[in-house]
Amino acid sequence: LDIMDDGRLMVLDKAMMLHFLDLGSGDISELGLDIPLTENGYPHPHTISPDGRLLAIAEPPNIIRISTLSSGDSKEIVYYLDKNVPFISSTIKFGPDNNQLFLQIYMPSYRRTGLLVFDVEKSQLIHQFYSIYTLPEFSPDNKRVVLSPDKYVRLLSASSFNEWSSHTYYFQSKISAEESAWYSGEAYSFLVDSTR
Repeated sequence: LDIMDDGRLMVLDKAMMLHFLDLGSGDISELGLDIPLTENGYPHPHTISPDGRLLAIAEPPNIIRISTLSSGDSKEIVYYLDKNVPFISSTIKFGPDNNQLFLQIYMPSYRRTGLLVFDVEKSQLIHQFYSIYTLPEFSPDNKRVVLSPDKYVRLLSASSFNEWSSHTYYFQSKISAEESAWYSGEAYSFLVDSTR
């Protein structure tokens, strides 16, 4: 779900048309935009920026189309992975600064996921992370971001994506003298003041 800074919610109806739902008044306004569909009839991954100004659609095989809602102008970001493998775009989301754009992908041949980070203003791919299973979680002050790879949780600087720290959350447990098993557990959140 995409919720704008002003409290509106972007919704997609059965006809694949986008609308804004004002959560305060309940009013619905039509955006007059439809989302292109995949071969299976599902909408391509799409998102709206927190300021409600930009709409981004991930189109196969490697294009992000970004439209300015007020003017109707659009531009494309064409990108390539450093691993030259086929992939499927699954989820797309803007960061809180309205300029970072995150695209979750799935690579069937590797059975792995990845996270691509784009700079909207520069129209380019700036970071590629692999074995990431969730969209990033931002601290309340938007200065830190958490990524969840397959074996540890990464805490990064939201501006540079340099790693601040990482924490393993996989552990092995003995079921019996003959058997052992791997368990994983993960839960994380920031304090309201973003200090921890």
